[in-house]
Amino acid sequence: MITLIQCKRALRLPLSGTYMDVGYAAFGRGGRAMVQALVSFLQFGVCCVFIQLIATNLAATLSGGRGLSSTFYTLLVTGVCLCISLLRYIKQLWWLTGLANVLMITALVSSTVEAFVQIGRHGGGSGGSGAAADVFFFLSSMFYAYEGIAIVMPVENGFMRFEDPNTENERHRSFLRLLMCAMSTISMIMLTLGATCGAAFPGISTGSITAYLADTNDNPWYKVVNTLTMVAVLMTFPLQLFPAMEVVNDWFGPGCEPRMCREETESQQWLPQVDSFEAGEGADIGLEELDDGADVPPPHAGCRIEWALRRLAAVIICGAVALAVNNVALLVSLVGSIGSPGLVMMPSFISLSLHYKAIRVLPPWMIAADVLVVLMSLTVAVAGAYFSISELVSDLS
Repeated sequence: MITLIQCKRALRLPLSGTYMDVGYAAFGRGGRAMVQALVSFLQFGVCCVFIQLIATNLAATLSGGRGLSSTFYTLLVTGVCLCISLLRYIKQLWWLTGLANVLMITALVSSTVEAFVQIGRHGGGSGGSGAAADVFFFLSSMFYAYEGIAIVMPVENGFMRFEDPNTENERHRSFLRLLMCAMSTISMIMLTLGATCGAAFPGISTGSITAYLADTNDNPWYKVVNTLTMVAVLMTFPLQLFPAMEVVNDWFGPGCEPRMCREETESQQWLPQVDSFEAGEGADIGLEELDDGADVPPPHAGCRIEWALRRLAAVIICGAVALAVNNVALLVSLVGSIGSPGLVMMPSFISLSLHYKAIRVLPPWMIAADVLVVLMSLTVAVAGAYFSISELVSDLS
């Protein structure tokens, strides 16, 4: 993530530049297309995982409701996601994501504490078989945990946009320190949770630790924890859908973008981005400098309907995939092995390319680190995809 942001600055892209813009500046149309394909696969995959995870947790919370199939829960969750997917602006989601973080931290702490209690009482069990498939399933899941790489640049844009230009460099350094601290904290939490829960609950097979605890533990608190996790994931669903829909809008034209509806008070948020590497000298301007009456096509009567229908269609497809692959762990592994490694290694590819072109000179240790990231990502992508697809075919047959 830090490499991606540094490459963006080395390329002197405007603040509103996206991951796709960085790919275009580094490798032309092929780079943009590659990033778009990876972002859309990853983010739509994450949405599929979220639907299946919520359905799994809901089934565990309502385990007293006998006779209800997993299909029913998946369809129910898809219906709820259809509704919340119509939230239009990212800034409408800040309170949802803030509350979701609090709920998720509560669930993580509760699960880890229970794992330590179980290890203290009964000792740790032996988990996987140690086979190559288990190793790559684990690595794919670890890569999946960093799916936030697709939204780190919009977060940086929000962090930097309204600051005094004279303090931009200091704000940039502050953001990088904050990002490093946040990702280090997340890594420690994930490693602790995985190590303790893997040792304490070796028989888990649902792909959701909170659903497992709600099913197997008589303490009612774990029903609450499972519900908190379900609500937290649901609250962040629209945020995961945003990057994927941006790619869809770019592929199929701007007719579905809210900026086409000029009566919208927040339409300026959706004005076209101006890329300095496409528009020539002097084009590096911010959104606040653009005239709201700029050359934006007039609205058409069905723009809101078109925008909503594309989002609803995307959620329905995600729900259909979740129905077809009724296994959270397998979905995570599949998405983590195909989408995440590509997005993880692209910044390193770009960084090495910029070094070769003498745009951003790297010390030897950073070159070695970038090469290592590329090789590891390629290994996980190829082997992880092979084992995940093999397991998927076996499940479906």
